[in-house]
Amino acid sequence: MEPGIHNFLLFEQAGAAIVYSLIPNIQSLIAYSSLAVQLKILLAMTAFFYLRWKEPHLERPVKVRSHLGWWTAVVKSVQTHRVRKGTAQN
Repeated sequence: MEPGIHNFLLFEQAGAAIVYSLIPNIQSLIAYSSLAVQLKILLAMTAFFYLRWKEPHLERPVKVRSHLGWWTAVVKSVQTHRVRKGTAQN
């Protein structure tokens, strides 16, 4: 990792904590934090496929089948949708 990335990540987390502390309603806080997590997962999955497409010769310490990544994204999306609609079962 580059030396400056640690500072960026620290400030990103601090900024998120400040924004989350300003939200008065717990349901809104959960919705906003869920959205942030989903966006980070989407970014990670996009980076995964981008690097696999642009740099196929790079050594990959963990090999994941492409269809498994898409299946995980679909399942998480359905779970998130069900939770937001209030139809999730415990």
